[in-house]
Amino acid sequence: MNEKNQGWRLPAIATALAVAACNGAQSPETQDMAKSSVAVDQGRWDIASINGNPPVSGVESWLEIDLAGGSVTGNAGCNNFFASFKGDLDNLQMGPVGGTKKMCPGDPMAQEAVVYEILSSATAMRISPTGELVVESSSGEMTAKPAKKG
Repeated sequence: MNEKNQGWRLPAIATALAVAACNGAQSPETQDMAKSSVAVDQGRWDIASINGNPPVSGVESWLEIDLAGGSVTGNAGCNNFFASFKGDLDNLQMGPVGGTKKMCPGDPMAQEAVVYEILSSATAMRISPTGELVVESSSGEMTAKPAKKG
């Protein structure tokens, strides 16, 4: 190949990079930085699944995590709850879950029992690659999405 024929390479590479950037292609490093912008203690999380099942429709199910204070608060479907924890996100020791004592008929109370069981035996919390909060426990797993603002 002569020098004239090699002159296309640099502009073609620059164009390919610009097109990839416009199309949202991200390097693994950029993806990791985007994931790290969501923090476990970023505010309110709306519960998205409990042991793979969606939460009861039409009831509030959410939680907030205070890493500095070592606490979790929220609503499991009927009652407000609170719990404390120690350790780090990969090795949690959750205290007992306490809550208000309001009675709700049917599914919200059943959901609440499962949420309390998962929280009281939680062993880890992490952010998934899709930006969801994942609470892992010996009793199952719960996921939550950042609450919509407004």
